[in-house]
Amino acid sequence: MRTMSGIIRRPSGVYYHLQNIPADLRAWYGNRAQIWKSLDTKDAGVANLRAGPIAKKYADEIANTRAAIRRGETPLGSDGTVTPEFLAMIQANTAAYYDRPEIVECWEEDGIPVFRDPDRAAAYYAKLSIDLEKSNVALSEAREVVQPVKATDDTLVISAALGAFVATQQTRPKKDLSELSSYVGWLIDVIGDKPLRSLTPSDFLFFEEWLPHFPTRLTKQQSAMSFRDIMGKIGKATPPRRSLKTVKKWFDFWHLFFDWCGKRHFMDINPVAGLAPKIARHGVARRPQYDGADIAAIFSTPMFHGCSKVHAKNGKPYGYREVPGPLLVKDSYYWLPLLAAYNGFRLEEAGGMPLADVACHKGIDVLDLSKRKLKTATSSRVVPLHPKMIALGFLDHVKALRVRGEEFLFPELPHDAEIATGGFSKWWGHWCNANALTPGEGFDNPEKVFHWR
Repeated sequence: MRTMSGIIRRPSGVYYHLQNIPADLRAWYGNRAQIWKSLDTKDAGVANLRAGPIAKKYADEIANTRAAIRRGETPLGSDGTVTPEFLAMIQANTAAYYDRPEIVECWEEDGIPVFRDPDRAAAYYAKLSIDLEKSNVALSEAREVVQPVKATDDTLVISAALGAFVATQQTRPKKDLSELSSYVGWLIDVIGDKPLRSLTPSDFLFFEEWLPHFPTRLTKQQSAMSFRDIMGKIGKATPPRRSLKTVKKWFDFWHLFFDWCGKRHFMDINPVAGLAPKIARHGVARRPQYDGADIAAIFSTPMFHGCSKVHAKNGKPYGYREVPGPLLVKDSYYWLPLLAAYNGFRLEEAGGMPLADVACHKGIDVLDLSKRKLKTATSSRVVPLHPKMIALGFLDHVKALRVRGEEFLFPELPHDAEIATGGFSKWWGHWCNANALTPGEGFDNPEKVFHWR
């Protein structure tokens, strides 16, 4: 996943926010050219969510520092360092906007200020760089809502608004916030971090033309490249690499974000209104399935018959098992494609399955999906285990897990995450590319699925 500008991943894997200090202000920051702030996460999506409020805080502080200098105030003490009084003044000026009568707290609960306007409360805590989750501010329980004050600053840029949006939308699924942040990040990558009020529909013409051809999975090299550089290198594809539904999703997320900005008077019009591609309600084409040749090619690869290497020295998965060898490891990478092919499961249905869902009803081995919350109501079902799965040793795999006291069918997957198979899904795309017999003509087509349900 692409991260926002200013987010750096250290060798430890932890993401940091990097704030560059303007050259003319470095004396007021201890002659530091940069300020590093740990985001306390190794997840790119979470890093995007946490970096927005921090970037906004530093931007405001730098702006207030410049204003203080213009007023003739002296921030440096006799020893050449910033005085505590000046720092206190900057913090006071930064928070002053949020201390006006229409925003200030109207009551306290357990010593925590609760605000009339939930958006202002979130912005206040974001500006003070306080973790919203730890603050326990009950935004959803705010008893009065006042109309937000109309913004008069025409210089509010996209990234600053994104930080405020993320800070005020903590009740939304983290996956949605992460995707939205990523799509807005690509927008900034193409058109720059422009003021909101300067945006027009013409800023999105490039995406209308090129987004259908943007890679569905980025290589490590592409992840470090700009959108334009990626497209300049790989060009357009026939057929397009992305479905119309996926392209529409990008525009829908942009519309959601800019609609939120418009309601807070950060901008006058929504620049993406009416630009999302239209999808007919009836007659939508189904995603193509793997055909017989694809299935035969997939299950003829070394992963299902023996490969040369499975894990690196650090214990993490190694490569894509494309080189023949003596190792046949029956883990989630082995079983998930088989469950999709023989039992017609969606990826998450199989990957997130509790071990208790493998049962025996009246002498028939079944996979019981009737007790779980799944994608649709019709997904709740009891599926007999295919005889081929039994012949391949699936029940032996289950028995070994029960002896070990495991809870899930595939304990190596991250079941504490919102989607257990998110990592596998990306890996499968790379696996298809590495094992495809003829690139672009077989099972490496990212649109193809085992079954359409």
